[in-house]
Amino acid sequence: MSHPATLLALTSDCLEISVQSNRRILLADVAARAGVSMMTVSRVLNNRPGVSAATRERVLEAQRRVVAAVAD
Repeated sequence: MSHPATLLALTSDCLEISVQSNRRILLADVAARAGVSMMTVSRVLNNRPGVSAATRERVLEAQRRVVAAVAD
């Protein structure tokens, strides 16, 4: 059964989400799935410049997939 995931916090090394219990997703998990560095993930999630539109979308999609995987 899938549960909705809610982003609680973003720190330098993890995304904290709430799914039944609090679990942490490392920026490294998102970076690995998107094929980019942790710095690139940080730039995207903090809406900073210096990331192409295609890479930004790839990171956001990777984030959605990682959060969905934890929520299942």
